[in-house]
Amino acid sequence: MTGYVYAPLCLKKLKVTHLQILSVPNKKAKTIIVRSIGCNRFVYNYFLTKRKNLYANHIASTELLFLA
Repeated sequence: MTGYVYAPLCLKKLKVTHLQILSVPNKKAKTIIVRSIGCNRFVYNYFLTKRKNLYANHIASTELLFLA
């Protein structure tokens, strides 16, 4: 939310740059959030491992080419 508001006491223009919201989820929403975070962590770690393995294999294969 971006815009200008007038302060009631001094009547100066103040620019609103952000809005902070506090969310208090119920028990069902907490369960959904925890499951979602767990799933995201699993997928991230899975593909991170695949990327590390590809990188390690690429380095190993290029080292063999330079040693020959």
